[in-house]
Amino acid sequence: MVIKSFKHQIPQISYLVKKKLWAQVLVGLFLGLLLGLVLGPEAGIVDKDTGGIITTWLSIPAHLFLKIIQMIIVPLIFASIIRGLLSAGSVEQLRTMGISVAVFFVITTVIALGIGVFVATTIVPGNFVDSESMLSSLEIDETEQLVENIEFNFLDIPQHIVGLIPSNPLTSFMSGEMLSIIIFALFVAIAMISLPKKKSEPIMDLLESIQGITMKVVSWAMRLAPLAAFGLMADIVSKVGLDALVGLGTYMGTVVIGLFIMMAVYIVIIKVFARRPIISTLKMMKDPLLLAFSTSSSAAVMPV
Repeated sequence: MVIKSFKHQIPQISYLVKKKLWAQVLVGLFLGLLLGLVLGPEAGIVDKDTGGIITTWLSIPAHLFLKIIQMIIVPLIFASIIRGLLSAGSVEQLRTMGISVAVFFVITTVIALGIGVFVATTIVPGNFVDSESMLSSLEIDETEQLVENIEFNFLDIPQHIVGLIPSNPLTSFMSGEMLSIIIFALFVAIAMISLPKKKSEPIMDLLESIQGITMKVVSWAMRLAPLAAFGLMADIVSKVGLDALVGLGTYMGTVVIGLFIMMAVYIVIIKVFARRPIISTLKMMKDPLLLAFSTSSSAAVMPV
């Protein structure tokens, strides 16, 4: 089987990769950092209220970017998953592929969780962040409960497993319950493969159109990513200051270290299990990975 470079599969992704969107995002982050320092209280160039007004307007692209992604991600994932599963061709091939993929995802997810816990408990990035000054700078009430406390009960596990099957797919679509949507897409894909091709072909054409439309919208949103990164960074830096940003940088460094360790795990899988050359495979993966990392969103490369 010949594996082609990812960047030649989806036209919208090819455009974003060709324009080096990830590099534009990094430049936007750097320029936003500089502007945030200028508008912040430490520089003393503008007063706090004026700086807040400026950064509020500058952060509009960031909010638009997030809203567009949230708006389009559900139909994109639904169509992409079904089309990907339909590529198996038959129920037998889908069963074989599904078992392999399920085992792969379970194992790599457990490994990723272990790496995340190990890195976080070793570095403890929270110790480098002054939470009180951060909350006051962002004007967040300390008494507000930011995370809901949920008690774990072993007896509730069967109920949660059954709850994964959506009783009303439309409700899952409206509330953005991704796991339920994925399971529903799995059932739809299996049913379509089981049907004669003539009966399922119109739905396949519809899903192809939906995927194309949603990818076009995502490509529009991704063009906002550099401006979004610029405005959001300027807004945060002007409010929390450089000292607090250093603490956040420690957290970001912790995340990057975890990602590099996980990448090493994938390299071992590529070499030992897939028996593919590492360098050429990483070159094919480079642009989609950089695009997803720089935009903090896998939506643009989801169909890959």
